[in-house]
Amino acid sequence: MAACVSPTSATQSCKSIWIIGDSYVRRGAQRAAETLGDSLGLPDICVSWFSWGGLRWKDLLPFFFHSLHGRAAPDVLLIYCGGNDMGVVSSVKLVNMMEDLHRLHLLHPHMMIIMSSITQRCSWRAGVKPAKIEKARRFVNSVMATFISSLNGAVVVHLHIRHDSPGIFLSDRVHFTNRGNDIFLTNFADCLWPAPKAVKDFQVGVSPLLNVAFRTGLFSGKQDKHIPDCYS
Repeated sequence: MAACVSPTSATQSCKSIWIIGDSYVRRGAQRAAETLGDSLGLPDICVSWFSWGGLRWKDLLPFFFHSLHGRAAPDVLLIYCGGNDMGVVSSVKLVNMMEDLHRLHLLHPHMMIIMSSITQRCSWRAGVKPAKIEKARRFVNSVMATFISSLNGAVVVHLHIRHDSPGIFLSDRVHFTNRGNDIFLTNFADCLWPAPKAVKDFQVGVSPLLNVAFRTGLFSGKQDKHIPDCYS
């Protein structure tokens, strides 16, 4: 089921951000509305959320073009998709997503594309051995990060979302708890702050929002805070 959450008010100076993807995006939008706000607490940014539960990569572009009807293309498109393909589509075939992203780049050259890496899960519904899927997940994320750099885009990585992290996943072992969603959303916001960072221009740093996350105990580990959450 598709869903859209758009900002209630916007100004001409507001940078338009679309976050599009599967149920992780829908649940993230719901959590953002309860905590940081629809625009993740970031100034001069207007975030619209487009989600479709169970979205597969083959349906992403049709969903984007359908969402585009009557709207202008955003300044930034942040994509979270591909997890539902793991174990269903071979990783080699899945990297054909590069062709779709290249098409988007040609059609909307002004639009910066940010690709969120596929996160770990405790359970993959495809029923394939977890170790095999983890290997495929890492391969797809690595290839896509390299490709996105050629489009002057960016990649969000989720270093603190691990299958063995306590309190991150619901009982279904797939979706996030509130704590997991808070980390997920903080990674998005950190990549967008203070402006979307192209891979080649990214400099190691930690945004104020991420610093708040550390102070409030979202993340653990002494050295994690030195690792940026926007792939460079």
